[in-house]
Amino acid sequence: MKPSKHTLHIYQGTSWQLRVRFKDPDGNSMDLSGYSGEMQIRRSIHETDPVVSLDNDSNGGIIVDDQNAEFNLIARLTRAQTEDLPTHNTEIEDWVYDLRIWQNTDPDHTTIRLMQGRVFVYPAVTRDE
Repeated sequence: MKPSKHTLHIYQGTSWQLRVRFKDPDGNSMDLSGYSGEMQIRRSIHETDPVVSLDNDSNGGIIVDDQNAEFNLIARLTRAQTEDLPTHNTEIEDWVYDLRIWQNTDPDHTTIRLMQGRVFVYPAVTRDE
């Protein structure tokens, strides 16, 4: 399955959520019951360390929820997490990300990349003192 390409926009100092409903090639909603996921954001594809690393096991930044009628996966950052993004006070930061899932019961841990693309991070002007 080819990953979808989407540009994400994150505003420093605010809560951020990506809510999506993934569908199979026939347009049917994917059943993500029993899946885990992870998403990483890096300044560039060549960076060694991610700026952001989200998953549903260690930090709860990914929620796989097949019970919701509108979406079956949420990626989220708290206000505190977006405040900590290293933006170097430039007007807009242009980074990259991808999001992948795997079925927990699959012994081969077959992984599917669902999304990828660019992330625009907008530094905050108003800051806590």
